[in-house]
Amino acid sequence: GWDDDPPPRFREDPGNAAQWRLSWRIRGTRELPVVLEDEHGLGSEEPIRYRILAVADQPPSATVIEPQRDEAVLYTAKVTVVGEACDDVALSRLGLSAHLQRGEAEVVEPLLFEPAQEVAGVEARIEAELDLADFDLVEGDTVLLIAIAEDACELDGVRHDPVISTARRLRIIGDGDFAAQLRRELAAVRQNAVRIEARQAELQDDVMSSGIQPGLHQAQARLGDRLVAQRE
Repeated sequence: GWDDDPPPRFREDPGNAAQWRLSWRIRGTRELPVVLEDEHGLGSEEPIRYRILAVADQPPSATVIEPQRDEAVLYTAKVTVVGEACDDVALSRLGLSAHLQRGEAEVVEPLLFEPAQEVAGVEARIEAELDLADFDLVEGDTVLLIAIAEDACELDGVRHDPVISTARRLRIIGDGDFAAQLRRELAAVRQNAVRIEARQAELQDDVMSSGIQPGLHQAQARLGDRLVAQRE
């Protein structure tokens, strides 16, 4: 039941005559029957059957984790790009790439941004800075950021194809749109600060009028979490 592959190779362990080694290339789950026989021709009555479970090597996964979401940016922005990859056995290479989409066109063209590094292990991370001012970008363009991962799997000279992450999109906007976006974000920060201040005042009033009640510490902790998120 070994298809077209040669049967397992058997050899005695040179360091311990009571141990033997079997080696072969396995392409799928196999049952290996072993019959023992000594120098006098005495052997086991029944073969010992071992089931060797083979699990197919899976392609790696790749993700752009920074920027954390699609963003609208100026054509002069400097963007930190971070990619991560993982594999079930071992990675061999991880890189980043950027492509340009003009307006609503379906065709994209590569930009001169292809940092890559040789990696090892089951997880890897790469970080690089993309200076959009290096490219001839105009309002309405979109820059697509992707991470590209390769694993170390190779069988008979055949490797897995590189895996490409979902693209993170940077939409190029003009100065006016950027200023409006900044005003909206600042307004949201101010509104959140007002709500936090009002909630803190309510908690203080509750303590002054009724003392420390059950649930107060939890409410204060939640408020603290909101303050941390506000600073970020």
